Amino acid sequence: MRGRRALGAFYVLIMLLAGGWESARTQTIVVTEVQKKRAVLEYFRGIYCVYCPEADQFAAELKTTYGEAVIPINIYAGDYSYPIDPLALDLRSHFGQDIHDISGLVGYPAGMVNRRNFTGLEQGASGSFAINRNRWSEAVEDLIEEDAPVNIGLQAQYDIETREMEILVEVFYTSPISTPSQALHIAILQDSIRTLQAGSSSGFNYFHSNVLRDVITGDTGISLGAKAAGEFFSQTINYTLPESLFGTHLEASEIQLVAYITEDRENILNAVSHTPIYHAQQVYDLNLLSTYISSELDCEESVIPTILIRNDGKEVADNIRISYSINEDAPDYLDWPGELKTFEKARIELPPIPFATDYNWPNQIRIQLESSGSATDENLNNNLLVHNFNTAPTTEMQQVRLEIATDNFGYETYWDILNSAGDIVAQGGNLLVGLSGGGKQVGASTNPGVYNNNETVESIIELPGPDCYTFRLIDDYGDGFCCGFGEGFYRLREEFGEVLFSGNRFGVTREVSFEVESLTTSINAIPSQEFAFEIYPNPVRSDLLKLSFELANRRTVQFNLSDASGAALKSGSWSDLAPAQHQREISIVNLPSGIYFLTLKTEEAMQTQKLIRIN
Repeated sequence: MRGRRALGAFYVLIMLLAGGWESARTQTIVVTEVQKKRAVLEYFRGIYCVYCPEADQFAAELKTTYGEAVIPINIYAGDYSYPIDPLALDLRSHFGQDIHDISGLVGYPAGMVNRRNFTGLEQGASGSFAINRNRWSEAVEDLIEEDAPVNIGLQAQYDIETREMEILVEVFYTSPISTPSQALHIAILQDSIRTLQAGSSSGFNYFHSNVLRDVITGDTGISLGAKAAGEFFSQTINYTLPESLFGTHLEASEIQLVAYITEDRENILNAVSHTPIYHAQQVYDLNLLSTYISSELDCEESVIPTILIRNDGKEVADNIRISYSINEDAPDYLDWPGELKTFEKARIELPPIPFATDYNWPNQIRIQLESSGSATDENLNNNLLVHNFNTAPTTEMQQVRLEIATDNFGYETYWDILNSAGDIVAQGGNLLVGLSGGGKQVGASTNPGVYNNNETVESIIELPGPDCYTFRLIDDYGDGFCCGFGEGFYRLREEFGEVLFSGNRFGVTREVSFEVESLTTSINAIPSQEFAFEIYPNPVRSDLLKLSFELANRRTVQFNLSDASGAALKSGSWSDLAPAQHQREISIVNLPSGIYFLTLKTEEAMQTQKLIRIN
């Protein structure tokens, strides 16, 4: 079985009531009148699927239009779902691929409604279930007008301390179903998982919702058999929510349960969704879960943090006082007038907080939950968070040097620099990708301005004057320069000075602001092409990196060895070298295999070359 788990495996404990299904128990949560069917939209996507954010919008619009009649289930399976980037979360599940294989899809994203065929809407072969996103609404509109032969009631009690959940499910048949292979399934979905999404400008800050995390009733579900009209059954299931699945945390406050009944694992007869009822041990307990400040640095002299808080207590929390301060400044206070029930969360945007731009950064912001009305918080260990952040880098140089190392797909890259008015003052790479905004997979190696694969490109940029500039990097595929398809990077530095910023991980776009404070220009600058050096051999297999270079005048030569992200590993210099051809060696003992960059610099010129280290 491909990663599947049978009923009762691992942490799932299903306790059948005495005699299995009970027909003698009185119905408590399921209705007995004939109801309309609910539409279960199972759609298949991946974090590298550039059109999947559009599918999320289609699903959200259906939910907004039809409310409880539509249940979206977001299933990460197929070619675009495996997280190549080590910083990306894995959103797959043990059962997603099996459901995916039922659909008959031929492209992503695609979805199926109640695992049924809708003639004329097939994405693939005639009779298959998969439907393109722009036609989901047609299938949903047809299905929710049908009478359901069975109603389902679902209720769950969740213990915050133990992560144990008791689930009660009740089933009432309003019409007979003769199919002997009916089965009940209960799925766990999770909202608000923040990670990478190609096709979105949010990059790693995209929020994924309705994500299928587990099917607690196993691969085949709980067998029901043929049923007569009027039959009623109930069952209790005990389940311990794991801390994580596929290495991704399973946040209890963001889950919902979906119960549905299938015929032969297809044709969903009806379904229901439910948010658990949460039970806490402490009466008053506010929890400051996280604080977020955009990583896209700008030139402002204030920040606007967003915090996420949760009520982990039994009683309603209201009138919450929040203190916040930056560096050594005295705290300010915000009195939030809302209220939170047990395990309910809220995102709160704080007012702009000013700070001194010349502070010895990183800056530090301190946020604390002070009180909830007149109540006393019984747990003070989760009320305080401290967050470090950097401001936009500054330079006094009007000339800057941009270095870009492409990955295996150089034609996917475009960059530009914009002034504060939004005008482009410099640009390079694939102009078609720039016009598309990235993530559309429209580029080709024949487009104007494209870079070669695995090429290091250097550009000397003369900026117009003092201003706040934005460097913008756009990727056609939506996976940045890392990982699995070659290691690239971007780096902006003063022409002969410090690195302003660098990196390699982003999604569709990466934007970084920097500020030019005055009009200092480089004097007597010699283009880097006039100062060249050679690394030999390259790749480097020994513990000595050998290089040669020629000087036309007596100079001191500085060197800097950095990794693919731009982080400095080793530096040094050779002083007062005579005009001549020179050979030098740099020890690289214990340097692991990988891609690195060596920069040589004199008073007037600088050159960077890529080297490959093989142990």
